[in-house]
Amino acid sequence: MKKFKFFIIMITLIVTNLLSFEELNRDNFMDKISKGKMIIDCYAPGCPPCTIVAKNLEDIKEYAQKQGIKIYKVNTREQREIAAALRIQVTPTLYYFKDGNAVGVTMGAAPVQRLKQDIERYLK
Repeated sequence: MKKFKFFIIMITLIVTNLLSFEELNRDNFMDKISKGKMIIDCYAPGCPPCTIVAKNLEDIKEYAQKQGIKIYKVNTREQREIAAALRIQVTPTLYYFKDGNAVGVTMGAAPVQRLKQDIERYLK
């Protein structure tokens, strides 16, 4: 019984982390990326490294907001057109955008410190 409860808690945490930022799709993608600074988290459901990145993005959410950076998510399994346009080969992949232009990319499970360094590098 304890294992089952633990499993339910873990699934809830994973789903909460994956859904905490606005999801982009082909209908809103171009509009959302056209202005401002943002991080686009390209993930796949059930991907353990994607779950790590989702949690790390939650950890830097306030830090990013203070700098005017928005964080969005793209489910690469559901949004295949976007994934193809961004040439996603590995999940997770983070794209850094400024006013509609991709200015940087990070692949793999980036720790919090790396995310902050990439924000400083790409979005300042």
